[in-house]
Amino acid sequence: MKTRKKRKRWNPKEHSRYKMVVYFKDKEATDPSQDDESSTFYSFDWKSGYSRFLDPQKGLEGLHKKVREYGDKANFILIYDRTTDRLIEKYFEGEPVEV
Repeated sequence: MKTRKKRKRWNPKEHSRYKMVVYFKDKEATDPSQDDESSTFYSFDWKSGYSRFLDPQKGLEGLHKKVREYGDKANFILIYDRTTDRLIEKYFEGEPVEV
């Protein structure tokens, strides 16, 4: 009898396309150019942990939802494309700022 090999789950730190760095007001983080305390969130680009296909658009939509949730509580929110390490979006207190 042939047994199926169990697929490995996706790991957000390894496989996510986007990364969001949040500088919360209550953590004494004032400026992203300085080495302040920040929180990092990774996009979930798949429907389930065992899904075969990544959907980067789904991951970016999830991060936009977090921007709306954390906008008032944060000084700066930065979203990076992890494949190129480029800053693609920047927010100040929940409002978009030109990059």
